[in-house]
Amino acid sequence: MAGCRYLKILMLVMYNPFHTFSGTEIYAGNLAKSLESLGCELHIVCSDKQAHTSQITQGITLTTFARMSNPLLSVFNDYYRRLNITKQLLKKSKFDAVLAVGAGQGLIFRDLARIKSRPPLLYFTFDCMRREGNEVLKVLSLKKAPIGKRSKIHANYLKFTLADKLSCRYSDLIFAGSADTMRSLHRYYRVQLEKIKVKYAGIPSNYSDGFYPTEPKEPIFLHVATNHERKGTIYLLKALRLLKEKYHLNATVWIVGEKDPSYVNMAKSFNIQVFFMETKISRHREIYASCTALVVPSVSEGFCLPVIEAAMFGKPAIVSNAGSLPELVDDGIDGFVVPVGDVSGLAQKMLILATDPEVVKQMSAKAKDKARRFEINQIASATLNSIKLVVWLLNK
Repeated sequence: MAGCRYLKILMLVMYNPFHTFSGTEIYAGNLAKSLESLGCELHIVCSDKQAHTSQITQGITLTTFARMSNPLLSVFNDYYRRLNITKQLLKKSKFDAVLAVGAGQGLIFRDLARIKSRPPLLYFTFDCMRREGNEVLKVLSLKKAPIGKRSKIHANYLKFTLADKLSCRYSDLIFAGSADTMRSLHRYYRVQLEKIKVKYAGIPSNYSDGFYPTEPKEPIFLHVATNHERKGTIYLLKALRLLKEKYHLNATVWIVGEKDPSYVNMAKSFNIQVFFMETKISRHREIYASCTALVVPSVSEGFCLPVIEAAMFGKPAIVSNAGSLPELVDDGIDGFVVPVGDVSGLAQKMLILATDPEVVKQMSAKAKDKARRFEINQIASATLNSIKLVVWLLNK
């Protein structure tokens, strides 16, 4: 089988990868399509609003189970539904590998590892959940968030950390979304480095087709935040206030993500222009094409897909030095890298991109060059070679 081009892969993800704005799921969907183009057949199992099985393309089948609204019950529902569907599919058909993309699969891997003659278990993770949880809780403390909210998020990260550790323990091979994630898995979970391969995420080469980048008359900074605490939204808003008060520059921030009341109120108290944008996937490319630059002041980042998406449009990124971000942006070349929480440094870099068109022009060209290294077909081909190797090693 390893010598063949064809492989049959059972992919596990948290949510429907074709109806989401979550970077992990978007990548899973793109990876599945690219693996199909390389001759693979895939069956994806995930949660959705309703349970159904559908044929996405000729080589991709999607089976979903219904999510529950109650957070506590959903944990058990998700586990048992995902496990039962996975076991049924493994009994019904022979798969060459099970590939879990994203955190939360650990208990599944523990149970699958007990099955005789099981296929190899592969785990693709963008971040180390224990490290991410530590950093997010620090920001919540800084914000003086209510103890109830902090407790809820702490419990959620404990759940994901446990699953993360189990996924690492029972998988046969781990794909880490960055070199930093690889080092974190080794540090926090004591995973042997030999068990991990670094595989960056990627996006389709035609991602920017049909959209023409423009420079707004007044600076507009884009911020994509599926989790405001992890993405460092608080630092961006403080930097925008500094731009206005110290440098007398009126700029606007577009935030793609949840309209969190605490951040809305913060923006009002700072008297700054912040607009929360709809998170529909169909609008993302239009937004990238229309902004000045992307700003990612994250406190933890396994892999930031928006950096590459923005680069496709020639948009530079200002990022923190958290996690994988310094691996994605070369400071002063295709963007800027500032220390985590450095509001003053963040504001200074935003000022440069807002007032120096020559710097923007040079960084734009470099960003486009960088984006070509993250085309999904190249990533998928390298990932498939690694999958074939582990399948061969475990079946010989």
